[in-house]
Amino acid sequence: LRAEIPLLKEPSPPRLILPCDSRSMSLSLDDDPYHARLKRRPILYGTIGVIHTLLTAGIVFGWASLLPVLRSEGVDLTPSDFARIFTHGAIGNYMSSLPFGLVLDRCGPKLCGIISSTLFAAGLISCSFLDTSSKWLDLGFTLIGFAGPAIQLPTLHLARLFSGEAKEGGGGGAAIFMSCQAA
Repeated sequence: LRAEIPLLKEPSPPRLILPCDSRSMSLSLDDDPYHARLKRRPILYGTIGVIHTLLTAGIVFGWASLLPVLRSEGVDLTPSDFARIFTHGAIGNYMSSLPFGLVLDRCGPKLCGIISSTLFAAGLISCSFLDTSSKWLDLGFTLIGFAGPAIQLPTLHLARLFSGEAKEGGGGGAAIFMSCQAA
């Protein structure tokens, strides 16, 4: 008689589990009353999304314009300090795609927008303490850089409010909205 040895299963990889409500994971715009409210005024919400993105998403790359303003206001930092602050903001900008992409996929655009807007506000508040130490500007600009692209991610879902399928006779509204977001 052969003794049967149970085969060991390969362990499954660990999964990141985020606490989210099931309502934000809805794939259909017609199932959720929140989306029905958005569908009534797509132009209004689309315009707010574009303005929101224009004001926040690319602020790190306006650093060259911000430098003369900081110097004229008496911020006395060395060129290497300014370079370090910009580098931290740019690194934050590039590093935020993965974590905020996970939050967007697992929890939906609402929670992603709330988290990124909170971090952005914390970055702005940190920058306001510049007169006490340049570390505050460094921390604030890093948070602004980290949260900026994540603010744009949830607004990309607003393209679903517009009909964009050419084969269905749509007006290409989704394509127009996406090009405004990219600009």
